[in-house]
This record gives sequence, C-alpha cells and structure tokens, in this order.
Amino acid sequence: MSSSVASASDLRWYQGIDRKLWIILAVTYVGWLLDSMDLNLFTVVLVPSLRELLGPQASPQTIGYYGGVIAAVQLLGWGVGGLIFGILGDYWGRSRTLCISIVVYALFTALSGFAATWWQLAIFRFLMAAGVGAEWAIGTALINETWPQRSRVAASGVMMSAFGFGYLLAGIINLAVGSYGWRWVFFTGVIPAILIAFVWHEVPESERWQNAARRRNDAQQRLRSGGAASQEDKKLTEFTFLGLFQPPWLRNTVAATIMSFAATVGFWGTQTWIPARAAELAVAGGASPVQIISIAIIILNCAAVVGLLMFAWLTELIGRRPAFALGCIGNMIVLPIVFLVPQNYQTLFMLLPLMGLFTNGILGTFTPYFPELFPTRLRATGVGFCFNIARIFASVGPFIAGSLVVAFGGIPKSGAIMALSYAIGLIAVYFAPETRGKPLPE
Repeated sequence: MSSSVASASDLRWYQGIDRKLWIILAVTYVGWLLDSMDLNLFTVVLVPSLRELLGPQASPQTIGYYGGVIAAVQLLGWGVGGLIFGILGDYWGRSRTLCISIVVYALFTALSGFAATWWQLAIFRFLMAAGVGAEWAIGTALINETWPQRSRVAASGVMMSAFGFGYLLAGIINLAVGSYGWRWVFFTGVIPAILIAFVWHEVPESERWQNAARRRNDAQQRLRSGGAASQEDKKLTEFTFLGLFQPPWLRNTVAATIMSFAATVGFWGTQTWIPARAAELAVAGGASPVQIISIAIIILNCAAVVGLLMFAWLTELIGRRPAFALGCIGNMIVLPIVFLVPQNYQTLFMLLPLMGLFTNGILGTFTPYFPELFPTRLRATGVGFCFNIARIFASVGPFIAGSLVVAFGGIPKSGAIMALSYAIGLIAVYFAPETRGKPLPE
C-alpha cells in the first residue's frame, strides 16, 4: 500500500492520466480559449466599430465613453449568464450545460457583426457574454472534480491560460481580417459552434456530480413520500443558490466574490483601453493603428499566458491567499507605470509584458481556489456566483474608466487610477480561508 502511494506521489502531474481526463481538459481549454476570443473581439475593434456606429463626428472622448458603456454591458451579461448557467450546471450536469453555453456565445458573437447602432451592438454583446459566463464555472468544476488531487492545480492552470491565448487569437483575427472591416472580425465568432457535437458525445459527466445528483434525488423522494425529513435531506434539496448563504459557506462566498470583484474591475477597467491607447500612440508615431493594436495584444497575451500559469503554480508553492495578495500588490505598482510612462508605442510594447503577468496572471489563482471553497452539490453554483456575480458589480469598472477618460481628457490617468481596485482585494483575502493541500469538500 505504502509503495503504491509513494509511486503515485513520484509521478509528474501529467503522468498516469487517463484519456477521458485529457479529453475533459482539452474541451474545457478550447472552450475557454474561444470564449476569451469571442469576449475580446470587441476590445480589438472598439475604435473602428464605434467610429462607424456613432458617426465620423464622434470625438475620441465620445468613443471612449460608449466603449466603456458596452464593455460594462458585456461584464453585466457575463455575470448574469455565469450565475444562471452555474445553477443549471448543478442541476442539469456539466456537459449538457456546456453545450448550451457554446450555442449562445457563438450565435450572438456572429450577430454582433450585423449591429446597425451602438445600442444594438450592446444588446448582442450582453447576450454573447451570458453564454461566456458559463464556461469558466462549468469547466473549472469539471476539471477539479475529475482530475486527481496531485494534478488539479496544474490542470486548472493550463485551462485558465487559454484565456490569454484567446485574447491573442482575437488579435491575430483582427490582423488577418480587420482590414476588411470590424464586422468580419465578429463573424469569425461562429467558430466555437464546431465544438458542440464533440462535447455532447465525448465529455463525460463528473462522477462526483452524478453522486451528488443521486443523493439529491433520493432525498427528494424521501420528502415526497411523507417520511421524516433529516437535516441532511433538507440540505441536499435546498435551492443551491440559497445554500451559498448558509453556514459554513457564507464566509467563503462573500470573501471570494469581493476578491473576484477587485481583480475584475482592475482587469476590465484597464485592459479595455490598451487597444485604444495603442491606436493613439500609433497615430502619433505615423504607424498603422490596426497593426500596432494587433502587435500590442499579441505581446500582452503572450505574457498573460505565462502569468496565468505562473500564478496557478504560486498557489501551490506559497498558498492560495499569498499568491492572490502578491498579484494585488504587483498590479498596484505595474499599472500606473504601463499607463503613465509610454509616450510612444515602442515603450508601450516594452511595458505590456508586466501588465500581462500581473493583471491577467492574478486570475489564475481563482481556478484552483474557488472550487475548493464549496461542496459538490453547490460547486458550479458557488464558483459561478463568485466569479461571475462579481462581474455584475464590476461592470461599473469600464464605465467608470470611460468616464475618467472624459474627466481627465485621456486614457493614461484613467488606467492608472483603476489600479486602486486591487486594494479591495487585499482586504478581502485576509478573511478568506487557506485551502492548499486540502481535498475538495463533498
């Protein structure tokens, strides 16, 4: 017995992993990558799309304001969709919910290319983001419930790194088809639909979820039969959303939601403006805005991939809470430098890797951490709530940033001020539990 345990502990995270688990990781990785691509297509075409929809008389400040409004609407849709699909994932299962979400975000990304007004574009982006909101909650729950304890953090980090590649893919798509117009960039969003058939047939349900669903059904039958209801039966059959606000899960729910809020406001309140800032510097330097925007996004997201993997690794090395705190401190130092220092696009290119490492990287702490805060029967609901409800509140981030652009007459000061959001995260993480090395709660 001891020899088998010893040999298992000697294995690297990717050794001894069954084919079924690799399929789960591959599907959730590609799904999250394409989610990120669809979500970030607006970021790369913000300026040309709104210049057309608002008319040639629109000033950079006006474009910045409405860009902030649409980015806020996207975050609101992401939050609402993540909450709804997270709950459905605990009742319907992970695989089925994943398929529905893919249909939603692929369809409405493509429809964004038909928008005739800024508010039509906002509606399509809201509905697209609702589908995107499901992917992280469901995919994270699925990986953490199926992969062995020794490999969960590494597999979660690999999945989360797909977000950086998705943003990178958005930049590449803009570079490839952006010259044909911003509408063609959105039309490429239908690509994720090809995943549906594969997910439906090849991705198995989590055994943990199946066991939890079986226990819930048995408890419901006992209650319907009129028998004496135990406290355990009541817990198993309560609405999953309400369960998040019962002891002992209430503290975890509140702390994780505020942590997510802080990181999300910081991310969307700053990264939304990198393409617009790159375009400004490109025009000032006599370069092509489309080319400079695409290069900036590629640089930013190559660093983002490294940052997401690095912070997932740090959660295992130093703990979930210290890794998140390090990310908050890093962002409060790095973001003012990235926004205030560059006076040309060459300097921006040099500093963007710092932003990718910290602003994106800190999100890599959530993938191994949040599933450890909730039992199986509440996991998708809890992860979906904490990661996505924060986006409803955080939707004010891009709106505030857009208003700050108007108030301060430009993007640099707005981006630097938004770095203060990470101070909220530092306070919240103090009250969160440390879960490193502990098994998933059943």
